[in-house]
Amino acid sequence: MKCPYCKDTGKIDRRTLGGKMLAFRAQNRIGVREAARRAGVSFSTWARAERRVGDLTPRNAMMVRALLS
Repeated sequence: MKCPYCKDTGKIDRRTLGGKMLAFRAQNRIGVREAARRAGVSFSTWARAERRVGDLTPRNAMMVRALLS
């Protein structure tokens, strides 16, 4: 199925940060709200970054990468 948020075929590129964020959520079976809480960022920040809509600030990117590593 095509992703409603992006223009591509809907395939998740796990090399991008958004793909890694989505893979992390799927692996841990948690929602966006819980993932954002664990990372210490806002719900909208996580959701926008996962959908590749909003760019993360350096501080938020650092916090998300720390959670994913």
